[in-house]
Amino acid sequence: MAEIDGLRADRMGDRVAEAEKPAGSQERVTVTGTYATRGDGVECPKIRTDGGELVGVSYVATDVPLGARVEISGYYVNMTTCRGPVVYAEQLRKL
Repeated sequence: MAEIDGLRADRMGDRVAEAEKPAGSQERVTVTGTYATRGDGVECPKIRTDGGELVGVSYVATDVPLGARVEISGYYVNMTTCRGPVVYAEQLRKL
């Protein structure tokens, strides 16, 4: 089971449980940037990359403040609780 800051993914709630990999998404990705939004019932949390792109992520630990630099590694997935593809966060590191 994936871990994020020592928390097993199966204990993070329905958001992670509902994630499914879209076809052809087996390649691991790493997103580095600033934690921009916490998300809500429609949008996932978002990271603003150094290039200015907003990227949705499945989970960001509650102790990570908005504006923090982070690096998130995982796979792009489709989630029923978020609009558009998001990075399923298997690893999160504060920079």
